[in-house]
Amino acid sequence: MDFILATNNMKKLAEMQRILSPLGINVVTAKMLGIQLPDVVEDGDTFEANAKIKALSACKITNMPAIADDSGLCVDYLGGAPGIYSARFANIVEHNGVNIDKYPDLKICTLDEYLECCKKYNMTAVIEFKGKNNTEHYDEVVASVKKSGATVAYISFHEECLKAMRKLTDADMFFLSQIIDDDAISVAKSIENCGLDFNGNKEENFDNDSAPIKNAAEAGLTLGAWTIDDTETMQKLLNLGVDYITTDNITY
Repeated sequence: MDFILATNNMKKLAEMQRILSPLGINVVTAKMLGIQLPDVVEDGDTFEANAKIKALSACKITNMPAIADDSGLCVDYLGGAPGIYSARFANIVEHNGVNIDKYPDLKICTLDEYLECCKKYNMTAVIEFKGKNNTEHYDEVVASVKKSGATVAYISFHEECLKAMRKLTDADMFFLSQIIDDDAISVAKSIENCGLDFNGNKEENFDNDSAPIKNAAEAGLTLGAWTIDDTETMQKLLNLGVDYITTDNITY
């Protein structure tokens, strides 16, 4: 017996075929039959409800028994979110947040919530200080970090921020700089336990056979680079002695 699978995702097709073929069920897609399935509005309040919506639509159009699935990310710490809204959440990232107004229920977590999440999943919390004169609440930040028990790294483009924070904590720090030059290396080395995090897309950092990066590594600095989304550049930086890579693509 043939069943229509309400998707054109070939990986899902292969998975369904593996599960159902021992039961004598042959699964095909509409595309394989030369049929175009229209997009449907998945407005169910559960994964099961959305799967039924897709299956019923495919069944009506093809007059065949239909199978569909629906899934997403369910993060325990977020109370199961984004759940059925996973695709919409990804859509926000894809469009760099310009469509954020479409999702009024989203909210930014507090510092304490962020630290708790990082602690729970054994991740280092990265905290960036933006304004060089905004140091009045640093002791509160340190207190929150201590209370959470989370491991943190502080980063900033401003030397003053890192030096002010160094008086309060011995946590890892990184001085941020678009390019690696003598001044950037000097600032990083002037702060105890401080590395240098640079723009890995700036051509200047690769001049003269990547001399700036090599110089920083030879100076004994822990190095980070941002924001690298292709594996070739990642590997090149790692080969040059870069210790950390910031990326917007976590599938590598």
